[in-house]
Amino acid sequence: MSHTLLLTILGCCTLLALTFQWKGLKGTTLIAPWCWSVIAIGSIIAIEWLPFILTERMWAGGSTSLRYCAAITTLCPIVSLLGAKRPQHRAWQWIVLSLWVILAMPAARTLFFSHATFHTGILWSWFLLILVGMTVVNYLPTCYWPVGLLVGAAQCCLLANELPGVRSLSAWLTSHLSEKPIRGYPGGAITASVLLFAAAILAQWIARERNRLKPTCLNPIDRLWRDFCSHYGFFWSLRVADRFNGIAKSQNYAIRIRWNGFAPFANEPNGQSGETPPTIEEPMEQTFVRLLTRFVSTGWINKRKGERAGKARC
Repeated sequence: MSHTLLLTILGCCTLLALTFQWKGLKGTTLIAPWCWSVIAIGSIIAIEWLPFILTERMWAGGSTSLRYCAAITTLCPIVSLLGAKRPQHRAWQWIVLSLWVILAMPAARTLFFSHATFHTGILWSWFLLILVGMTVVNYLPTCYWPVGLLVGAAQCCLLANELPGVRSLSAWLTSHLSEKPIRGYPGGAITASVLLFAAAILAQWIARERNRLKPTCLNPIDRLWRDFCSHYGFFWSLRVADRFNGIAKSQNYAIRIRWNGFAPFANEPNGQSGETPPTIEEPMEQTFVRLLTRFVSTGWINKRKGERAGKARC
């Protein structure tokens, strides 16, 4: 009972921290990943209360499968983020749900067929590991990299026995030290809840610190780009940069997007680029803003351009 209460308190605190981030996501397509995050935390809490609802026999037979179903829900936010581009961002959520159903099939087989044993194949395990890795890699180049690491570590705790390396170690220990299968460790859900709570608090703190940045001489459009990179991470930032640079090349714009902002581009083979601050003409800025409106609203863009313009005075 104490284990369940502690996990519930941690989960509720994480949900509370997520609610404070809702305001900063208004006008973006990140609302869907946020909702999946809330569903994931709620699922982890709900599963731990099932022993008090189900009979002891029912819970003993399905506890591993049910906890697995809750654990894979934490993978849904990153998958939802991969489709966070208008206008398909709403329909993409059905794909996220379908992926969750597919990932839950090993658990469903155990729950609905009494003689079946819970087991995920090696390819299944590597796919789970790839999804965990995507969560970390997407935010690794951004200021939210500690958050990505914490979330990835929490997912590893929840899916410990289903990931390739840990499952091999479990099989070795079972064959040499015990006759009973080893299914994770009791504190896995608690550890994951602590890590998720720390990630939510850290994300809120980083967002506040970014809003308190001292005035700099950065161009407002550069700051807008950095805000987008921080929110959407590596995958979508790389796609938007590639799209803009392709348009800039076709229109002979002497500017390109780099990770840290806009940089001049030399058209001449022997020319030098990046030595002087780039001049962003209005057509180029409109092209960039038009690309961002596939992800965020014009109000979100104008608000940040206005705030950053005030901070950019030197």
